[in-house]
Amino acid sequence: MQTDQSGDERGNPGADQTLGSRTVYARGDVDPGSCIRQNSLDANERVALELREVSLTYPGSREPAVNEVSLCVRPGEFVVILGPSGCGKSTLLRLIAGFEAPDRGEVVIAGRRVSRAGEESLPPEKRKIGMVFQSYALWPHKTVRKNLSFPLEQRPIGKNEREKRVDEAIERFQLHGLGHRLPAQLSGGQAQRVALARALIAEPPLVLMDEPLSNLDAVLRQTMLEELEAMKGSWAPAVVYVTHNREEAIRLGNRILVFQRGQLLQDGSPADIYHSPQTTFVADFVGESNYIKGRVESEAAPGLFLVRTMDGALLPARGARGVVTNRPVTLLVRPEWASLVAASSDSRPGDTGDLNPEAFPAEESPAFVTSIRYLGQTSTYTIARKNRTFTVTDLGGPRFHPGQAVSLRIHDAWIMPDAADPDPAPVGWPRT
Repeated sequence: MQTDQSGDERGNPGADQTLGSRTVYARGDVDPGSCIRQNSLDANERVALELREVSLTYPGSREPAVNEVSLCVRPGEFVVILGPSGCGKSTLLRLIAGFEAPDRGEVVIAGRRVSRAGEESLPPEKRKIGMVFQSYALWPHKTVRKNLSFPLEQRPIGKNEREKRVDEAIERFQLHGLGHRLPAQLSGGQAQRVALARALIAEPPLVLMDEPLSNLDAVLRQTMLEELEAMKGSWAPAVVYVTHNREEAIRLGNRILVFQRGQLLQDGSPADIYHSPQTTFVADFVGESNYIKGRVESEAAPGLFLVRTMDGALLPARGARGVVTNRPVTLLVRPEWASLVAASSDSRPGDTGDLNPEAFPAEESPAFVTSIRYLGQTSTYTIARKNRTFTVTDLGGPRFHPGQAVSLRIHDAWIMPDAADPDPAPVGWPRT
């Protein structure tokens, strides 16, 4: 599903919602006072989390760490906040948790306002949310069972019910035989499972996870990632998960919120973020990117345009509503959206049955393979022509060798909405 510049049918914001203040309202929440009205929620459905124009600037800083962020999270959603170090994602999590207070806006959890600028905030321990930290934050003097039981002891839950829930958590998170161990006696994976179980055992409406896999080695991280994938479908609470790792974001998130410099740049499904990014920053952060300059000649079908490249090829490309013909554009082409053929082939553009002609016609001037990156399941080639490079990923082992002349075929392309934006590191949504 494509995202147009006035917002898509799920309520993702469009570029016209950012003019003037350049504020991005997640899921179309242009009036942050009402998640229900703007997101077409059932009036009886309780929102797990709502942020209303939340901002925070640390003392001595000229730029806000979090800048006018508004969003709604439904119960059961797994929302990933993705961005580089220093972009404000952890600060946003601290604002939700209550470790920081906003200097503008308010935070609402399960229908209860817990923070508002200028007022005393509800302390973290009274927000009744679950949290998972990078360092696990287990009580070092308590056994696994007592760590799991601790959140239940803060609620009006009887001893028998507490013991039952602890037993269920041990079963669910595969902690058999570890109940009487101390945290120092656990492996990293075991400690992380205990931290996850503790966050969920009291059935909170919201669970916050701050880069929970970052301290694990590569093998254990993959194991935990698979376990989180398997478990997330059965979780009742909403989850807000912070990471700088794009693989974690794409594999885990129902929604991904990409942050840069304290601002929310794009909010959408993993497929939307990857296939239809709204800025070059988003495109580059969630995957490898190639860019081709061209000019829009016509609209072939709703959302599909014909673009004449600088090399003279005519390429179909997806685009948001509002793309103007006869204007310069930049096309995004992911490495797997292209393929290579040997330049010595007798085939000509259009003879291969492909939708698209060759972007670098071999008869004009071939491209040459400059390097190959083989990763077992895929081979990634870097090709060069006229001082320009392009990356192509193919399944299987290498089929070409360095120095070989090749032609490039493009199978999919996306017209970047921010192509005309002179800011090399755009903040917020593109200017129109």
